[in-house]
Amino acid sequence: MIEIELKILLGAALFEKIKEVIDLFIKEYSEVSEPYELEKIMWQSIDPIINPPHDCNYKAVKFTKSNGVIAYQNQCPTCLGTTGEIKKSSVCYDPPERKDPTSARRERYNKENVIRSYFRQRILELNIDANERWWKRYNEYLSSREWKDKRRLVLERDGYQCQARLAGCEDRATEVHHKTYKHVFSEPIFDLESICASCHFTITKMDRDQ
Repeated sequence: MIEIELKILLGAALFEKIKEVIDLFIKEYSEVSEPYELEKIMWQSIDPIINPPHDCNYKAVKFTKSNGVIAYQNQCPTCLGTTGEIKKSSVCYDPPERKDPTSARRERYNKENVIRSYFRQRILELNIDANERWWKRYNEYLSSREWKDKRRLVLERDGYQCQARLAGCEDRATEVHHKTYKHVFSEPIFDLESICASCHFTITKMDRDQ
């Protein structure tokens, strides 16, 4: 839905350009750890595209003051920035009405907001994909000969006795618990401890509830 909204807001050509930048950015930063920091870096590439630098080409416009008097000033048709008032005598034609600068700011804000939402959605999808890939690899690892040999060594080291001793402990260890996942897939056995099924369930639940 966000992609459709963005395409309507920006137009097809600008949307494809923005999408290309985000695609390349995400490909380069495939491991996402600080999404908000990445968003700041990404915006340095996006901002010049949606707000390209330009030289203001001021043209005369007219507006009505609060007292009903018609006054004149110069306004840039691109950014809608204005100068101070100018004399009517310096305008040799009937200029158009001044455009409200707040409308330009509002339009710019809407574009930026939708682009940021689109980027965050892509990052979320990337994190979900990365998480799924990690669990797939982890489950495959638990079925490997390497893990089975390591698991046996830890259980023998601890004499098949549960090292957690939480409430409801079954005493005899039948499982092996990671103290940390910092070295997972090549962990030293001091990162592992023998544990009973009951304590393992309790510790896993505590970790996931944090």
